[in-house]
Amino acid sequence: LRFQIVRNWGETNTDRDLEEYSRWLDGRLDHLAQVLQWAKKYHIAVAVDLHSPPGGRRENGNMAMFYEPDYADFYVQCWEKIARRFNGNAQIYGYDLINEPMQSARSAENYWQLQERAARAIRQIDPDTPIIFAANQWDSPEAFHYLPASELTDIIYQVHMYVPLEFTHQGVFGPGEAQTYPGEIGGRHYDREALRKILQPVRDFQLRHGAKIYVGEFSAAVWAPGAEQYLADCIDIFEEYRWDWSYHAFREWEGWSVEHAGEAPGSLVPSSDNPRKQALLRGFQKNR
Repeated sequence: LRFQIVRNWGETNTDRDLEEYSRWLDGRLDHLAQVLQWAKKYHIAVAVDLHSPPGGRRENGNMAMFYEPDYADFYVQCWEKIARRFNGNAQIYGYDLINEPMQSARSAENYWQLQERAARAIRQIDPDTPIIFAANQWDSPEAFHYLPASELTDIIYQVHMYVPLEFTHQGVFGPGEAQTYPGEIGGRHYDREALRKILQPVRDFQLRHGAKIYVGEFSAAVWAPGAEQYLADCIDIFEEYRWDWSYHAFREWEGWSVEHAGEAPGSLVPSSDNPRKQALLRGFQKNR
């Protein structure tokens, strides 16, 4: 599972008070310590995701720490704190450095350089736990066209899969026309082979560098027509390429929940079984 250390999601200019941020982070790490005990009991690996970084995001989605050194330095210190506390914990699948970085303008230290700095700081404390690097452009498959490869060992490269967004996020940000998968979406036909082409930059990167790939997020809104087929097609591709994956998200928001069903936002009801849940369970069965 991917443990999100998160707050203020979707807001801008947050997490500016570093003393207050540090106290909040300490509380979340206390909770993570309990989660890791449960994970050991049930044989679950955990990706530790610093979902909300110090300094937050600007109005254009860019992370402040790419442009403001105080936040960049504190971000590295946060990872040093995490590594010191959880060094050697066998339940940790990897340290997930940044959730969906976005950098659209030049800066003194870009999205990749800052991850490298954090990773090298972690390695001074914890030489063994894998470290998960993220691609630019909200961790999109397209950004793997120019993603560098790290010289460090035990590195995992993360991608998020929400393409086409018109399908996966329909109704999430407001009302709109229903989009069905597989089918014509945004003037293009989408099916499993179309998804494969979208993910091709990630596959090329994997083959070029012998890289380990992790799909940290993929999903489709509960009410999206054909969501179960979209999930099944994504999982089939991930499994074919031997990529690790985690679904977004479990008990975070009802709109992504596999424990709810309904045809539109505001009409969801609890669901103990549904086609989307079955698609995930079939995927999990492949990894027993």
